[in-house]
Amino acid sequence: MTDQGYQASFLGVPVPLPKVKPSGSPSAVLKHTHFSVVMSTARHLANYSAFNFDSTTKKTAGERPFGPDPNYHDIQVNVQSYANNDWDRGHLAALNFVQWGSNEVADVAARQSCYMTNVAPQHVNMHTTRGREWSIVEQSFVLLAQTKALGGKLSGFTGCVFSDSDRVFSGPGPTRFDSVTKIPQFYWYVGFYIDRVTRKLVVKAFKIQNYAIRGANQFDFDPNVSLQVRLADIERITAVRFPAELHTAEMAAVNPSL
Repeated sequence: MTDQGYQASFLGVPVPLPKVKPSGSPSAVLKHTHFSVVMSTARHLANYSAFNFDSTTKKTAGERPFGPDPNYHDIQVNVQSYANNDWDRGHLAALNFVQWGSNEVADVAARQSCYMTNVAPQHVNMHTTRGREWSIVEQSFVLLAQTKALGGKLSGFTGCVFSDSDRVFSGPGPTRFDSVTKIPQFYWYVGFYIDRVTRKLVVKAFKIQNYAIRGANQFDFDPNVSLQVRLADIERITAVRFPAELHTAEMAAVNPSL
């Protein structure tokens, strides 16, 4: 079956969707195949996407064309905003994580993952597969699912850190995006799995820098920084609130190589 959205019981223990506190932007929840998107109606980007990943039936058919989400009727960032500049269309719930199951189901998930509601602007220096932070963190979760997770399963969340200091890049040059979208300076990534040896729920979380502000209209687009953090650290910098029981999960060991 498709379009069931994120499943809280996927790991055999509850890993519910985090809430977005009332002081945060109003949200809309969109259910797709193997993932859900919790949209910020104010920022026109996702607060976060939540996904279930079964590494034992993972497929690798490749990307589909990017386009608007037919299930979301508020404003979405236009595909053309990403044209001819240094901003990548960064998947939140990645192809790596939603493209599994039967070939038919995996194909639907791949197509839906390319909806613009599941995409956020990520600078090429952070996002692309040249050994950069986003791809390194993403691959670390794939490896965890394949080598440490009971049943090869992982449930994850990844989203934007919205800040008043986020900038609109509307000026000339390779960083031009559009005249309205405030691009996040940071993103976050969280994965939960059941350790196949201890049978305990384990969490691993990261904060990843997209760009740094160095002064008035001065930016560093090569910060190359990811930091392993706790759930409480993510809650301090976002409006996202994880259920109390998830804060008791065992924290994965800090590993410099992720």
